[in-house]
Amino acid sequence: MIFLGITFGTLYINSNWSWRLPSLLQAAPSAVQLVLVILLPESPRWLMSRGRSDEALAILAKYHANGNAEDPLVRFQFAEMKASIALGEQKGRWSDLVSTSELFFVKSYFLN
Repeated sequence: MIFLGITFGTLYINSNWSWRLPSLLQAAPSAVQLVLVILLPESPRWLMSRGRSDEALAILAKYHANGNAEDPLVRFQFAEMKASIALGEQKGRWSDLVSTSELFFVKSYFLN
């Protein structure tokens, strides 16, 4: 609603700024977000996929168990991520993506 009011307010500016100003104001939050994303820590899943498991465990412990790496929740999440990454590294065939019975159901539902 704020930007609607700004756009309406700039309607009567007799220059290109009548559309530039609302566009720049709407882009400002995204620009701030792009600058601040540098301060975020890496994802534990990304760290594990790069072989940096100790750092991943430390981040999980910091945010989910107040630094306790032996917490059952942290250990469960760590094991779950490790299994997920191992499963993702397995090679499959492209034909596996389209050879499921669900795809047949979708085709028959929409084509009939």
